[in-house]
Amino acid sequence: MTVIRNNSISGINSITAQSGALNFYDSTGNTLAISADVTGGVTVAAGATISGSTNTITASTNGSERLRITSDGKVGVGEDNVQAHFHVAKNIADSDAINWTGSQLSVATPISGNSTANRATIYFAPYGSDNNYAPSAISASAGTSGASTLKFFTNASGNLTGQVQNYERLRITSGGDIQVANGNLVFSTAGTGIDFSANSNAAGMTSELLDDYEEGTWTPVFADNSGGQATMTVQQGFYTKTGNIVNVWFQIEWSNKGTLGASAVVYFTGFPFSAKSNSSQYYYLGTTIKNATTPGVVGLAGNGTIAVSQPLGGPSSNQTPSDYNSSGRMMCSMTYFT
Repeated sequence: MTVIRNNSISGINSITAQSGALNFYDSTGNTLAISADVTGGVTVAAGATISGSTNTITASTNGSERLRITSDGKVGVGEDNVQAHFHVAKNIADSDAINWTGSQLSVATPISGNSTANRATIYFAPYGSDNNYAPSAISASAGTSGASTLKFFTNASGNLTGQVQNYERLRITSGGDIQVANGNLVFSTAGTGIDFSANSNAAGMTSELLDDYEEGTWTPVFADNSGGQATMTVQQGFYTKTGNIVNVWFQIEWSNKGTLGASAVVYFTGFPFSAKSNSSQYYYLGTTIKNATTPGVVGLAGNGTIAVSQPLGGPSSNQTPSDYNSSGRMMCSMTYFT
């Protein structure tokens, strides 16, 4: 529908209404660009205005600016000092900072475009209490045949360049492997770990969770059941704990039997973990090399950290200090459950 024809308004040959729009044409049929300089902006609805300054457009509601498009194409939401291509002025603690409810956020490189790095990256740009920039990033890089790799970056203390590409921490490959590039895999809650429940198991299985690993040192003690101790010159012990299995090794040297009772029961104490209880309190046995009058083995009783010394031929009786030389050295290795 033609609204105005034949230069009824200076410079405009015709105005037509079509598909809900007004089209302005000059005398040769060219579409005209329309501009207006309106102080205070154009009110589009009650409390809603659109205004502009030189090469800048702003939109306001309820008397406050909500959106700004700068001269270089940056868009600010609630931010008049726009620093990025898309700048949202919201505290990160606000749950509505950016919300893609029921949809998805897509970060992509140009299709068939010039992307020498073949990656799409999301950068996080917080500032610390010392006003230093502390960036992190998540980057997806493309391989061939559609394969992709997801990489995670966190900044190192002291790096104030704003660049994190040299601080990759974790990677998920296209094959599903998780690679820790720098640092350790730390479980913050006791009793959690690596779950192997996807694997087949024996009928008596009670757990498929590997929830602990530890290694260290401990101090073995050559004692007896009455509280006496030998005079020890070397007390050295090492252990490795994997799940509920403990491997220990220790050696003791003594210069004399000290306060050991001649007929008391020999004890070796100080084991790093209490042995797992069993129905008959059977011993966990360790092999020994010792300077003794009678060869023997070390037996750690279930539900305890005290081991006894028993004859090599069998646990018919416990050994006493009289079964040991007045001075000597012994070594022992043992594996037990805890």
